This record gives sequence, structure tokens and C-alpha cells, in this order.
Amino acid sequence: ARGLGVRLRPHVKTHKCIELGRRQRALGAAGITVATLAEAEAFIGAGFDDVTWAFPLDPGHLPRVRSLAERATLRVVVDDLKTARALAGTGLHVFLKVDCGYHRAGVDPASPYALQVAGDLGAERGLVFDGILSHSGHAYRSTSKDEAARTAEDERGVMTWFADLLRRAGVPVREISVGSTPAMAAARDLTGVTEARPGNYVFYDRTMTLIGACDLA
Repeated sequence: ARGLGVRLRPHVKTHKCIELGRRQRALGAAGITVATLAEAEAFIGAGFDDVTWAFPLDPGHLPRVRSLAERATLRVVVDDLKTARALAGTGLHVFLKVDCGYHRAGVDPASPYALQVAGDLGAERGLVFDGILSHSGHAYRSTSKDEAARTAEDERGVMTWFADLLRRAGVPVREISVGSTPAMAAARDLTGVTEARPGNYVFYDRTMTLIGACDLA
């Protein structure tokens, strides 16, 4: 991450362990990423004060989210207009999730709808629009480090292109957050990106050796 000029915000769902999170933070991690509200509650309860919940928010969780946000900076993720509007006046930090090829969640960056949601968030009606976020989960389907590197470059290309599009439309994009372990392990250039969120790297596993992200040692 230092070599590529980005902040590291590790995903802690791999270990779900306060002590390992503290070790990551001591080695320079800038905050953490979680998969569930339960993880957010556990880590914030242990003193972690900058947390991204990288799963599209359901407005029904807002009371719990706002309670946590009184104790730490909790960054939430949205990918639909209804939720974006429900966040108005909450004071929350919000990312727009972008589909960079995984097709599991996120707005299609080439769609008018993506511009509409981003424009609504960018107006910052009582919230803080942090920027755009993606997850290159499809990098786990790679069969070599070179293929994972191409996925990482595709993700970077989509995200920086979309950020430029938004900026030209008058929507401020402060942060571009990307990540998956195979993509980050193989990435050669992250120009324009501000942070990466790999998680599996803390242990690595057999899948990573098959991809070539690490060796058995």
C-alpha cells in the first residue's frame, strides 16, 4: 500500500479479532472495514474510531448506525437513491458503492442512475459524501497473478473514470476506495485511488496460492 501510494483500510471479516486489528493498526492501517453491524459494534467497543461498513445500508439499520456514529466515525455505503435520500440530515459519512465488474452490488457507473444517486449524495444535505467505493471480488476467479493484475487495473480504470465524470458534473469525490486481496496483491499502479481494503491477506489461504498471490511458505 505504501509503495502504491494508498492508505490501507483492512477488512477484518477474515479474522474478526480485536488483537489482530490492533496489530494491523500499529503497522499503519488507517481505520478498518467491516462486513456487519455486529463487527462494527465489537471493534468500536474496543476503541477503533474509524470504521467503514462496506455493505449497502438498509435504512432499517439507521438507529443502530447513528448510535455507533456518536462514538466513532462510521462510514456507510449506499447504492440506491431511496437509501441515499433517507440519509439526509443524519450527519453520517457515506460512500457510493460502484459495480466495477463483480456484479453483486453497486451502481452501474455508465448509467444515468449512478449519476443521479451520486448527485443526491454530493449535494450533502446534512451528510458527508466521502466518495466512491468498489470491491473487485471477481479477482478471486483469477488463475494467475497477471490476470489478477488486469482485474486490479480494470477496477482502477472504472473508478477513476467515474470519479472524473462526477467531478465534471460538479459532484465532489474526496476518496476512491477499492479492494480485494488478489487484486491488491497483484496491482502495479493505483494512480488516482486513495485507499485499498484487502482482508484475506492477513492469513492468505489455498485460493491465494492457486491464484499466485502468495506461495505456500
